Amino acid sequence: MRRSKPRKPRPIVVTSIRCTGTACPWTLEGWTELGEKIFVRYRWGILDIRLEAADADGLSCTFLMDRSIFQCEFGTSVDGCLDYWTLKDLTKGVIEWPILCASY
Repeated sequence: MRRSKPRKPRPIVVTSIRCTGTACPWTLEGWTELGEKIFVRYRWGILDIRLEAADADGLSCTFLMDRSIFQCEFGTSVDGCLDYWTLKDLTKGVIEWPILCASY
């Protein structure tokens, strides 16, 4: 019997992203190609990325507490500032980001 290799999960593709907080916490919000809202937060040296799902009416979003799609410690416990390029490096292979991040 021939066994196939397990497939590598496809990265989450973010189609738009904007900065919503520049420091302590550093936050970003945007949308994935599947229509899920993505929320990025870096505070206390922890990078946490979560998804929200749009409700059926498309007007409101439900925060999915258990949908943390990426979390890592980076820096020290007092860090709360991160740059977009470091975010892209830390999440490489897991999340594909747009080339640029819009500010406010």
